[in-house]
Amino acid sequence: MLAGEAFNIRCLTTLTCHSCSQENSKEDLINILRVPVLNNVSSAISKLLQTETLEGPDAPFCNVCDSRMDSDSTFSFSSVGNSLIVQLNRFIVSEGTVAKDSSPFSCTSENQLLTGLENEVFCTRKFHLAAIIH
Repeated sequence: MLAGEAFNIRCLTTLTCHSCSQENSKEDLINILRVPVLNNVSSAISKLLQTETLEGPDAPFCNVCDSRMDSDSTFSFSSVGNSLIVQLNRFIVSEGTVAKDSSPFSCTSENQLLTGLENEVFCTRKFHLAAIIH
């Protein structure tokens, strides 16, 4: 593994149309996992992995239905490097104003991450806390 690959996270986003069940997937390569501010790392990552319904103005265009259609968006990990950088989304922008979410957040020294499907078996990886930057 090259040094730059140690921080790589391959993410898969899948959109499923509510009308025709057409699935479209897109894989992205990121270096920093941005998560919502919740109680702890595990809760934040679990929230990120929950299926989200996109509807109304947020609904994506479906090529089969030839229009914007309500869809489910699912986020998962295809692969994760040896090191995981997690960033809390602490800043909220609303109507031109920036506010900081100062909610308490706990970190354990060891965290598990569901890293994808290999041979039809879900795999998890353990990550050890190396640093916290405030």
